[in-house]
Amino acid sequence: MDKMDAERKEVPRKFAEAYLEKCAKKDYTPFEGFNISKKFERVITADSLRKSCAWIEKKYGTVRVKELVSVHTYSRPADFMDIFNFKLETEKSKEPRFLHIGVYRDKNFIDVPFYFDGNENYLAARQKKYRQYKKKNK
Repeated sequence: MDKMDAERKEVPRKFAEAYLEKCAKKDYTPFEGFNISKKFERVITADSLRKSCAWIEKKYGTVRVKELVSVHTYSRPADFMDIFNFKLETEKSKEPRFLHIGVYRDKNFIDVPFYFDGNENYLAARQKKYRQYKKKNK
């Protein structure tokens, strides 16, 4: 994370802040000024953005991005995407909350995951759930 240039770290932060600001203002227009993957564009249409913002407000209230706590990379295929993990400050939740944002290394395209949860490391939490699922279904 320390070796990553500051501009690369700012892309997901600015996107997260823009997303939360759109929610606060109930502005469901398309995002401008960001490289967004086609896959993620389909997820953030006006209707889905409205639903997502309503869910965020209901569950967390007002949300602010505090700090970038870590960056992780998928092991396979290696070096195509980083997951940026931001600590959040929420109005309704006293438990630590994090926002995970996927960013392709090629031209800093924003992609999924765009995910709120209580785990700091999205990839480790996902792997743990997968192992539990496999063990349960043997």
